[in-house]
Amino acid sequence: MGLIHSRRCPPCRAAQRLDEVFTAGPDHLRAELAPLREHPAGYPSPYTLISYLDGADGRLIHRLLTGTLACAHDGLDHLRQTASVTHLRSLLTAVGLLPSRDEHWERSAWLRAGRRSWRPRRRYGPDLKGLRSA
Repeated sequence: MGLIHSRRCPPCRAAQRLDEVFTAGPDHLRAELAPLREHPAGYPSPYTLISYLDGADGRLIHRLLTGTLACAHDGLDHLRQTASVTHLRSLLTAVGLLPSRDEHWERSAWLRAGRRSWRPRRRYGPDLKGLRSA
């Protein structure tokens, strides 16, 4: 929040923050992830960009740029699936850094385990008295 209340104009602060985030890490990772920089730079509001880069999304991008997080579906799959991770995955797919995949298929443990059908267990209790699964 401190960057929002500095003496620079909002677009200048947003550009400075974008430069700070994308100068981290080795040169080969920065070159590989260059398309990722173009998307946040197109945000209409500089305040949105500043809060995006200062939040969890900015920390994930920093991890990508420093190499502590692999730019692959497997690397993102090992993280807790929060809105930031989901947004970053869709962003990386949109800019062409990740191949597209069917997320519902990938997240379905039943389908990955090879099970073709799923039947709920029968539950009986005070709330379900008289109800039976077919």
